[in-house]
Amino acid sequence: MPRPRQYEVPDSELIPFHEAANVKRIGSHEYTGDIHAEYSYGAVAHGGYLISLMWLAIELHFKTTHASIAQPDINAFHIEFLRPVSVGPVMISIKDVRLGKTSSTVHASLSQAGKERCVVYSTNSGPAATRTTISMPMDHRPQPLPPPINFDNVLIGSDPSWIRYDHPQDLALPNATLRRLIYAVQRHPPPNRNIVHQWITPRRSSEKWTNASLGILLDSSVPPMENFYDDAPHNYFNGAKRAMQLEAENRSLYDHPPWLVPRMYPTVNMSVQIKRQLPEEGEKWLSLRWHTKECLHGRFDVDIEVWDVKNNLIATGFSIWTIADNSRSLSTRLSKEREQANKL
Repeated sequence: MPRPRQYEVPDSELIPFHEAANVKRIGSHEYTGDIHAEYSYGAVAHGGYLISLMWLAIELHFKTTHASIAQPDINAFHIEFLRPVSVGPVMISIKDVRLGKTSSTVHASLSQAGKERCVVYSTNSGPAATRTTISMPMDHRPQPLPPPINFDNVLIGSDPSWIRYDHPQDLALPNATLRRLIYAVQRHPPPNRNIVHQWITPRRSSEKWTNASLGILLDSSVPPMENFYDDAPHNYFNGAKRAMQLEAENRSLYDHPPWLVPRMYPTVNMSVQIKRQLPEEGEKWLSLRWHTKECLHGRFDVDIEVWDVKNNLIATGFSIWTIADNSRSLSTRLSKEREQANKL
């Protein structure tokens, strides 16, 4: 049901990430998980949540089965999304591909109802991998360089360059994962349609981004492709305009429309390189930058960068997405909504 206009979701209504992504070890190379409805799109698991679930299983694998080689850190991760994953139990199996002195590679497979749903290759390392290596700063920065931000001011609507953006909190809407996040978008974004650049934080006040929850961050934005549809309500430019209008009219931050466009964007795969491990206590805000070069035959690329508040590059990545026709499911959903409205 819709929330009251000025409703602020309390922490008590938000399932903590560590509870919703609980991975258990049942053997030296076998792990179980349970896809939680709070991290889904309708009945299907959110792709970023699946990344996090597999990440946690691999972390647990190296902390238990391979604790003796001291390689707990994932520094390269590739996932292929083969089939949708439903809410409910899953099995994760891990195969040791190569175990080395400074780095190791494993293959992980997530299955449900007897079918393989997604597969991962991960490379892990530990302190021994950095003892004799070279680090060289190269002064890389996002272009165009975004304006400075004050997060406290963003949350109360007084930052001059950035504005808070909240997804609708209607529990009947399918995208539960995005309801759990708070975004900061530029009030006046640069005109480059190929880029989306925003700051994101978990809505739960005590929750911070960790290495394992990075998967959710990496897959939780409207892709730049929407910027090429001028009337798209959720593209980077129209979203910022509407947020400023809500602010000017003193309306609820949640009064953004649900996703009612005839397009969906399934993620085909994603590769991630971790430049810097996040601190154990986590980071409250991280910046996500997506850049798309071209869409051809229904497939498009997304370059990924994640930055922290000190302008450290945390992760880079690359992903392939597809554009899916959502008109039939959208029409069905709108028909059901009209039927319900007529009954009132």
